Amino acid sequence: MRRPLAMGLVVGLLAVGAAGCNRDTLRPGEARLTVTGRALVGKTDGALEPVSGTTRVRDGDRVKLIEGTAEVEAPGRTYELRCRGDRCADGSDLRIASRPTLLNGDLLVTTDGAPVVVEAAGSQVEVNGTARVSRSLAVSAVAYRGDVVLRSGGRPFTVPALRQAAVPARGVLPTTAPPLAYDEDDQWDRRLLGQAIAFGRELEARSHAFGASLRAGEGTTAGFYRQVLPALDGESSFDAALLRPARPAGETLVGAVIAVKGEHASFTERWRRIFSFRDEGAAWGLVALDQAVSEGAALVRELDVAIGRAPLQFAAAPASDSGSSGGGTTTATTLPAGGGSGGSGGGGGSRPRPNGPSTTTTTQPPSTTPTTQPPGPIPPPPETGLPADPVVLPLVEPTVDTLNGLLP
Repeated sequence: MRRPLAMGLVVGLLAVGAAGCNRDTLRPGEARLTVTGRALVGKTDGALEPVSGTTRVRDGDRVKLIEGTAEVEAPGRTYELRCRGDRCADGSDLRIASRPTLLNGDLLVTTDGAPVVVEAAGSQVEVNGTARVSRSLAVSAVAYRGDVVLRSGGRPFTVPALRQAAVPARGVLPTTAPPLAYDEDDQWDRRLLGQAIAFGRELEARSHAFGASLRAGEGTTAGFYRQVLPALDGESSFDAALLRPARPAGETLVGAVIAVKGEHASFTERWRRIFSFRDEGAAWGLVALDQAVSEGAALVRELDVAIGRAPLQFAAAPASDSGSSGGGTTTATTLPAGGGSGGSGGGGGSRPRPNGPSTTTTTQPPSTTPTTQPPGPIPPPPETGLPADPVVLPLVEPTVDTLNGLLP
């Protein structure tokens, strides 16, 4: 007697589940709108009405954001809307369709399959990946992932990944697509480029510090970079022809490390693309990402090891005598190549040592006056506040300790 009841219960549960699935399934021409804040939605022939939370919209509906953020999810694609400014006076305004129309503001488009074409002010923006499309006085596109094709006046212009471009007026296409200029305070930039932004700062800092720590004239030959980056020995095409004498040594070293870590195209082509993109103004994090080098921590470690192999110059503070007057002179000391296991990310081998104390002594004439006390220990070098401190100080302090041990 209980079996029919149990069977009926199962059938009922399956029916409820099927009904739930049907409610979640989007029909052709439908999309799911999720508003975090407030938005206005209007039908093709109706007035705008306030909505919040999750609801369905159809082709022809207009979504105007007035507070917070919103997401429109359709099969194979999503559109994200946001406000500009605190009061959202210039928020996203979108007409839903298979080829949606951006009426105003910003739109983040992400596709999982076929490209999506967004209409804006008589121009078309074809997205195949992830891109930001903006409409105000001009129509602009920022390509985060994959290429973007701008079309206006029937003519196309391709914006490669990690670049941006704008159509200032209908039918007027750009002539160049400069590197993406990200804003660390922009929520979309932080989400999509956060890792590249973070380790890009590390690469920039090491580039400046390395160049400031070299002796004059160092970092200009292929042999120098083979010494600090042995992986270049395996690249037969790496020679003086690839180097530019006017380029700072830190810039060359960072680019060389990225070229070694990259895998696409030949080494010479990677080198050309790296420095071409950099010379156009791309941040180092974007340059690495453009070469599909996304392991930022590994890239920074490799750079630290290379810096540890270089002959670095530092200024040693002179020992002061309590009876002297006036300032002393600063002596420049050079650390030879050889790595530094105790340095910042240094490579193998022993810690770099100075050339040793000078064997030249000065003989004082006999005097009946009492001799003064020998000079005290050499103090450690002070922090200068320059970018070179994180690289130089860990190498200098052990050297000062060694010299102090030689003093009577």
